Amino acid sequence: KPRQHVGVDTLVSDELLQRHGRRSQWSLLQRLDLADCVDVTDIGLTFIATLSHLQHLDVSGCTKITDAGLSYLVGLSSLCYFCISVCGNITDAALSYIASFSQLRHLDVSGYENITDAGMSSLVALPQLRYLFASYCEHITDAGLAAISSFSQLNQLDLHRCVKVTDAGLSSLAPIPLTSIGLE
Repeated sequence: KPRQHVGVDTLVSDELLQRHGRRSQWSLLQRLDLADCVDVTDIGLTFIATLSHLQHLDVSGCTKITDAGLSYLVGLSSLCYFCISVCGNITDAALSYIASFSQLRHLDVSGYENITDAGMSSLVALPQLRYLFASYCEHITDAGLAAISSFSQLNQLDLHRCVKVTDAGLSSLAPIPLTSIGLE
């Protein structure tokens, strides 16, 4: 039976992904958890980009991943869950690539000082987004919240340590059916 889920320890590298990933059993892979695999780089993402059935991808803590690597993933049209918190040098450009994941429901971009309101604005292309985690994105302001105020399905929003968000920005979220919002 083809694998649908692969969870790995933190010793995974680009080489291991490419060597084992070529096996036909991986072609139908739906879930891949590479959290804290610090030897996975943009090269590893070129392999992941071939997993057309992938729905769940966690590369949080893969500190060598960059915006350029995320550009390889734009063809993953089935992706519903994507966690890239605390990766490498991720900026607003990465969010513009992520905006191509039209089925995305869960996004975690926590921990990036280079994500700004411009990046948040690119997320409006994700109408099915239900969970957005953007804690420690210190350059998100009220304008970034106004940009996502049209998310009619957003239930959970985490803005811990987004220090430039004010009461005015939070009030712009009133139309959203939030059941949970994280602030600090």
